[in-house]
Amino acid sequence: MVMYDYLRLNICANEIGDRYGNRPNLGGIELMNEPVGVNLESLKKYYKEAYDAVRKHNPSVYVVMSNPLDADSKVLLSFVKGFDRVVIDVHYYNLFSDKFNNMNVQQNIDYIRNERASDLSGVSSSNALSFVGKKMKNNRINSVMF
Repeated sequence: MVMYDYLRLNICANEIGDRYGNRPNLGGIELMNEPVGVNLESLKKYYKEAYDAVRKHNPSVYVVMSNPLDADSKVLLSFVKGFDRVVIDVHYYNLFSDKFNNMNVQQNIDYIRNERASDLSGVSSSNALSFVGKKMKNNRINSVMF
């Protein structure tokens, strides 16, 4: 299991809030990118404390919580029900599966639209937006952002 220093991460969230929290063009703050190998309860505790730290500085900015890479994409849905203006950031990496090796760009796009649509709709809730924020890559496509 990966050990994160949640105390330092919370201090960082406070410092980011101090520095950027009052800027009118600030859309959101992501609390952590791609946690992996973490204890889910510890991650939720950190997200709650960091959310509160951001809210102390800005009540309307979106707070982005990255879903653990090694967990189901819906694992944070019930947790975020008590929060306001939250985005769940999920990442799908096609490059880790050979099935995408011979697909062209359009086939990759069609796969996401047709095969991942139900999963993506399940990640959104009435109080949390979802954001898919990573690239996919295979042998024929150097890099495509979605």
